[in-house]
Amino acid sequence: MNTLDYEELDEFEWKVPRKQRQRREISRIKKNAGAEQHVDYFSQIDFDNVEDYSLFDFFIGEGIISDKGPVLKQGKEACVYRCPGQGDKASVDVAIKAYKNIEHRSFQSLSSYLQGRLAEAGISRRDSMHILSTPSELQAFWVYSEYSVMERLYQANIPVPVPYAKSATALAMEFIYEESGGSTTAPRLRDVQVNGDTKRIMKEILLDAIERMLHLNIIHGDLSPYNILVRDNLPVIIDFPQAVDARYNERARPMLERDIRSICRHFPDPAMPPDQEASLMAAKLWKRYD
Repeated sequence: MNTLDYEELDEFEWKVPRKQRQRREISRIKKNAGAEQHVDYFSQIDFDNVEDYSLFDFFIGEGIISDKGPVLKQGKEACVYRCPGQGDKASVDVAIKAYKNIEHRSFQSLSSYLQGRLAEAGISRRDSMHILSTPSELQAFWVYSEYSVMERLYQANIPVPVPYAKSATALAMEFIYEESGGSTTAPRLRDVQVNGDTKRIMKEILLDAIERMLHLNIIHGDLSPYNILVRDNLPVIIDFPQAVDARYNERARPMLERDIRSICRHFPDPAMPPDQEASLMAAKLWKRYD
């Protein structure tokens, strides 16, 4: 993938008719009233030192892990390592999620997920074209975007791993065990047989999480039983690199419905087809939001 291919972004963000931009701006001001503002991602990134340290050395130096660890999960966009913690995390493991070189990653449409993130961070078109002109800088932006989303969700008591720290190429987070105080890796929801009240409770928690995320202007964008872990029979949502800001992304509404549909299909309501249930809920949530 060519990291300089930003002409698509021009069509999304900067070639919008003036009246449409004005309507978006009015809507943005209304939604931002009294709401927590996003951080400026780039003010925290030391681009000059992006490759001056190894993946594990950074987090060892930060007192988060004591040594490198084995690969826990090998994905298309990132690898997750299970590393021994140190300090106040000495009794547990820590998950280190390291992004692969962005030139070799396989997001289906990188531009659709970048849409709005630059404006959200208060970055002008000219500055963004300069700052995101190299793979390492785009890589750092992507990592910091996911970490920012996780921080906001964790602070809002939405079930996600505790985010610990971030570097320009990776982030450290809570390792999710199958049981609190246990040692076995938590399974994915896809691999768990859920029945009875547990099934109902888990569905309610996940749909509530989707709604509360939307209140924070966040849509997961790729929610499925593959990126939900199960701890103590309760869900923990993971993997936020493709999360979008509902205020800016033109595909936010269908992404919201897709996330809801994924949960409804996994936990079908006997009284209603999953797609119909998802469509009704998405329309209800979006009407409140919009």
